[in-house]
Amino acid sequence: MELTGHGRGRVYTRTKLHPDDVLSIISGGVAVDLGLVEGRHYFLFYSWFNRRSKIAVVSAEKRLVTILERYHAVPDGVKSVTKEREKEAYDLLQNFLFARIKAKNSQGNGAA
Repeated sequence: MELTGHGRGRVYTRTKLHPDDVLSIISGGVAVDLGLVEGRHYFLFYSWFNRRSKIAVVSAEKRLVTILERYHAVPDGVKSVTKEREKEAYDLLQNFLFARIKAKNSQGNGAA
């Protein structure tokens, strides 16, 4: 996955995350799929540093086009952001981070 110039700017202005982290979250399945409309895919992800969820918009060419706030209007056909979906995005990120920490610790400790 790549960033457009606009997408990179939106990552910096609307999140406290590094662009590579946002791309890892979205491409790693750590985001809630809100739907595909007119060649653009919408994903809800949780930004730990912002302590809130955001919406990533990805083009058909797998380029991050922009980041929207969770309350931003989305096109018809895209699922709305609900408390349940925000919780799902939060849980996905927590599980992802826990798995990375666990894998890193198991590499460092060796076999018992």
